[in-house]
Amino acid sequence: MKKDKLILNCLLILGLSFTLVFPVLAQEQQRKRFVNKQNKEELFQKIVEELNLTSQQQEKIKEIQALNQEKRKQIREELNQERKKLKGILADGNSNRQAAQEIADKIKKLMGELIDLRIEMVFSLKEILTPEQFKQMHQNKEEFRPKHKLGASSDVSGPDAMDE
Repeated sequence: MKKDKLILNCLLILGLSFTLVFPVLAQEQQRKRFVNKQNKEELFQKIVEELNLTSQQQEKIKEIQALNQEKRKQIREELNQERKKLKGILADGNSNRQAAQEIADKIKKLMGELIDLRIEMVFSLKEILTPEQFKQMHQNKEEFRPKHKLGASSDVSGPDAMDE
């Protein structure tokens, strides 16, 4: 009987701790999203000032950023799903090579689509910016790159901030 009470008390304490901890974690996630969004806005303003963008250029860039961001988000979600599938297949003792290879091929295709979007973004920026602005953006790309992307480096050109 004492053992049952002890287990019941432990479960009760565990349940209460979850109800207290999860809202705090959710609130922290919201705060991080706000800070990240705020940082992106500050970074965009810095780019606007340093490149001396016109209001028309700013609007065009924001428009292509929004389209690009939505496409990338969809591809990343699908990519994550395929990676989870592959991880599950590789962990399964009864899996076969062909099934793993098919998923790996999908992952390669999706990664190629992300590269294509990056290239599309760079050429869209080339159409919007003057040659001098584009050259300056390319020279300052490390400065414009968001700080939260540790080790993120790309030779495809254009700052990541412009396509985030």
